[in-house]
Amino acid sequence: MKATANIAVWWDMKDCPIPEGYEAGQVRSSLEAAFKEQGYSGPVSITAYGDQTQTPDHILKGLLSTGVSVAHTKSESTSYFMYEDLVKWRRLNPPPATMMIISDQVGDKFTWDLVRLQQRTLYNFFLAYSVEPEYMVLSISEQWCWKKLLSSSPPAAGVQGGAMFYCKSCNYNSEYLKKFRKHLSSYSYDARQVRPSIEAAVKELGDGPVSITAYGDHKHTPLQALSSTGVDIAHTVSDVTYSRMFSDMLEWHRNNSSSNSCYNHAHIG
Repeated sequence: MKATANIAVWWDMKDCPIPEGYEAGQVRSSLEAAFKEQGYSGPVSITAYGDQTQTPDHILKGLLSTGVSVAHTKSESTSYFMYEDLVKWRRLNPPPATMMIISDQVGDKFTWDLVRLQQRTLYNFFLAYSVEPEYMVLSISEQWCWKKLLSSSPPAAGVQGGAMFYCKSCNYNSEYLKKFRKHLSSYSYDARQVRPSIEAAVKELGDGPVSITAYGDHKHTPLQALSSTGVDIAHTVSDVTYSRMFSDMLEWHRNNSSSNSCYNHAHIG
């Protein structure tokens, strides 16, 4: 049963890009070959995460044609969406299914959640990375250097269906590259639209007035455009952003009656 159970792969393309001289079609064939060497022959689903505005068309085409789904994410949220999708997949695929993460962030972002998961279940876990972790408390069936893993197999032949393009920022999906590119090209937002967009949404709920505070590392944020529309700016490092937001939310709640809605916090990362 274990050998033929479902296998899911979540791949961070920024940490582990396709090296120069390699083809996108080698990803699936290399992973499937590696699994078979370990005695696993179940169906393999693969999702590649990253800023796809920076990914050339020939790579996107090569991935989709070999059954690799592609998810557009901002760099700072890639690990979050990978883990969110892992949790969703886990609900539909009980042990002895197999998981694989391709990322350099496993030690920092995934380890303790996965350790707790392994303590309760019997999932098999594989890992690939560009930079070997300094320590690893996870029980891993096998691990590979990403570049060496890719060199183990020629590109996959033929076209496999079922893969999709996803935009994790807005839940958009398409099976067509042209439509996906058009969607990504629409991401030239004006920071001055933040307040009117939030106010319009809140107005539909019958609430207001609205105060907005934007939290995050604002070295590259259009500060003037935000502040000119009455948005307060709070510069924070990523490790304390949410604790600062929560602290300010509690203070706001103490100073406002329970009948008011707490729509005053917008996190801009």
